Amino acid sequence: MVYHTRVSPKDLTIFINLANLLAKNDSRLEEADALLRRAISLREDNVDAYQNRGSILVRQQRFAEAEDMYRRALKYKYTSAALHYNVSHINVHI
Repeated sequence: MVYHTRVSPKDLTIFINLANLLAKNDSRLEEADALLRRAISLREDNVDAYQNRGSILVRQQRFAEAEDMYRRALKYKYTSAALHYNVSHINVHI
């Protein structure tokens, strides 16, 4: 069953939530990544988009790109323990 709806192309929540849903299926990680890239292009300070994209990139073993996403998120939320942990976790793989 396929559902269609119209949403505002600037609604970041829609992009992020749909990306999270798609990311549950490994075969749809590229689609999820594209949605998160779109969300980031609409609002550069969206920490959730960077963090979620970093997680997808880790699953794809694209560690350098994932680290970049986490570091970008840290620019806006430097006190996030989760982001610091993610960066340190990446450094184990690089």
